[in-house]
Amino acid sequence: MQFKCGSGLAREEAMTDNAFSEAERAAVYRAIAERRDMRHFSGGTVEPELLRRLLEAAHQAPSVGLMQPWRFIRISDRALRSKIQKLV
Repeated sequence: MQFKCGSGLAREEAMTDNAFSEAERAAVYRAIAERRDMRHFSGGTVEPELLRRLLEAAHQAPSVGLMQPWRFIRISDRALRSKIQKLV
């Protein structure tokens, strides 16, 4: 890798060293295009391993200043979820 001040060459080469394949880029664009807000849920369960993977991905999401101000709370008690739903 070469470093040349002001030319952007080092950055460009670094980006191509770790470039995503066309299929990987297409998958990202598809995920962005197909994302949706969910306000109604099926009521099913989420396997612990899938939940771990989803939370890990969510924690890696960008935020201003990498502050990551979000908190995730899993509420598995249906009665408590129902009470919370009535409050919201």
